Amino acid sequence: MKKILTILLCLLISVSLFAVEDVRSKGMGGYHVTDYSDNYTIKKNPASLAFSGKHKLILNIQIDAAGPLQDIYEVGEDVLASTENYDDSENSDEEASSTDISGELLSKVTTLIEENNGFATSSNISPLLNFGFSNKGFGFLASTDIYTDINIPSVTNVGLNVGFNGNAELGYGFNFDLGANDIAVGVSADFFSNLLNVGINGSLTQLLGGTESEESSILDSLPITSMKGFSITSGLHYRYADFLNVGIVWNNMISSTNTANVLIDPETQEVKFDFDNGTKSKLDSKLAVGFGVKVPINFIITSMNIYVDHENILDLFVSDKIIKNPILGLNAGVEAVLLKAFSFRLGINESYLAAGFGLRLGSFNIETAVYGSELGLEPGDRPQLNTSISVSFKK
Repeated sequence: MKKILTILLCLLISVSLFAVEDVRSKGMGGYHVTDYSDNYTIKKNPASLAFSGKHKLILNIQIDAAGPLQDIYEVGEDVLASTENYDDSENSDEEASSTDISGELLSKVTTLIEENNGFATSSNISPLLNFGFSNKGFGFLASTDIYTDINIPSVTNVGLNVGFNGNAELGYGFNFDLGANDIAVGVSADFFSNLLNVGINGSLTQLLGGTESEESSILDSLPITSMKGFSITSGLHYRYADFLNVGIVWNNMISSTNTANVLIDPETQEVKFDFDNGTKSKLDSKLAVGFGVKVPINFIITSMNIYVDHENILDLFVSDKIIKNPILGLNAGVEAVLLKAFSFRLGINESYLAAGFGLRLGSFNIETAVYGSELGLEPGDRPQLNTSISVSFKK
């Protein structure tokens, strides 16, 4: 029964919080490199900090859920009902009940994997420690995150990871004022750490239907790792008369990560981070481009912005390695703000629709978004439904 509860806990209450994208952007199809309207400008394009003005993020709490959500709910509901039936049965012993429930769960999850061409799910809960500011070209954003990610491409390959992250990003953008034309350049540095990561890897039968010894070998001897690193990003932003915007961003221009095992002394319980023998690597470098238009409206619709971006145009010229279809890197979005309080958003993200809504009452903000994403290499391979909501205080 312990392994059943472990898997159900991961399936139904999984949290993934590292580098969480803000809900407003999700409702418009993702980050846009010419959008400088909020505290997350530093993550979109450091050059845009030159235009973003004064913003302050005091508090942000965010929840995200992703995957075949209705199917997960039905599986959990059926298994819980079966558990109650076995508990009410006078003739069933605990071992037999556990075996039957495990077999039923294995059958239902296997069907779920087959129907969805693999299975992945996550839910994000962003804690209170999310804050930042931008003013006079400078920007800062910091957060801490807890996460659990689940990815099951097949019944023989199951990966569950739980961990804790933190990151801080600092950037600056400088504007060359040329009258109606503005050209800004900028750079940002992101310092991040995956403080602890606990992983479970194995087959679905081992995790759900194996023997007690198999359960112990997988669940009781969990590898623990830690990662730290940094990345440097640079950007360029051209603006014409506060109407037309063009941007280009070199993400992870310079980067370095170091991943090491976390060792725990069985006698003293002392924790050691073995970075001296860690594995060093770099983040993928990406070149994002984008266009934006600010529609001049000043009546009930107090502002309207339209964006079109590609997250990595280098994918258009790569032929020597397996990558996602470049069409999945294209995203677009539109946002209309009514009476400076109600925001309506539509977009395209990885060939799927996105939609969002925002309500602002002074410093109090509520944002929601629903959007699709692609886990496979081609559109339609492994589609995923995502929902997000955030409550924040910002100025």
